[in-house]
Amino acid sequence: MSASKLLVVVAMLLLPVPGSGKTVAEWDFSRGTHGWIGNNKVEKLTNSSQGLIVKSTGEDPWIEGPATDLPGDKTIRVKIRMKSSADTSAELFYGKTFRAGHSARFNVRNDGKWHDYSLVIREDLGPGTRFRLDP
Repeated sequence: MSASKLLVVVAMLLLPVPGSGKTVAEWDFSRGTHGWIGNNKVEKLTNSSQGLIVKSTGEDPWIEGPATDLPGDKTIRVKIRMKSSADTSAELFYGKTFRAGHSARFNVRNDGKWHDYSLVIREDLGPGTRFRLDP
């Protein structure tokens, strides 16, 4: 990915599936960074009234969140709302550590408009789960 500014994630919702409608965790980045950090390919994360601003400074930028306690016996639906003017592929890693095979890839519309993405994770996650978004 070339260096470009992209606004990522207004809210990330984690919901059990099938839908009891209960939200397990939510990050509304218009209200702060909530402990999320970027790697060395991301300029300092900032938030705005629209959400978290992620500015790439090189190839393979990503952001990661703090540990979250999730139900260990439920399928989890992750909802991501983001807009991008960069790459058309993204990946969400999950677990206590980040490793190949424990991620969900999805296509991103890079038209600079807001889009919602819904990912289903069928693995048992449990306490101490972390997420890493590679936009």
